[in-house]
Amino acid sequence: MPNQIQGERMNKKIINRKLKEQDIQKGIMSYLELQGFLVVKFPSVGIKKPDGSYIPMRQKGIADILFWGRGIAGAIEVKKHGNKVTPEQSEFLEKMRDKGYIGMVAYSIDDVMEIISLYCK
Repeated sequence: MPNQIQGERMNKKIINRKLKEQDIQKGIMSYLELQGFLVVKFPSVGIKKPDGSYIPMRQKGIADILFWGRGIAGAIEVKKHGNKVTPEQSEFLEKMRDKGYIGMVAYSIDDVMEIISLYCK
């Protein structure tokens, strides 16, 4: 049995590595909406400079997805496996948690489903 569970986890990791962050975000947003939450996505946009870098058009670090409903609210920073949050993103999520909200990094829809199940029984 443990080998089967480990195999299933390994398969999920392989599948998740092939997904783009955008695809993971869409799945998470759909799940949250189906669970009755109001969901807002904050796009990462900016002005491209001649050297290829960007000037952000919004406050740095705001999570990709904000959601509220069913007595809870939170922020989700979505990352593809292997990618890490920036210090600004980490700080934003910490501020959310300090205020009593959910502040999390999600690498898959499963991460979000697990947290939501803890808060919405």
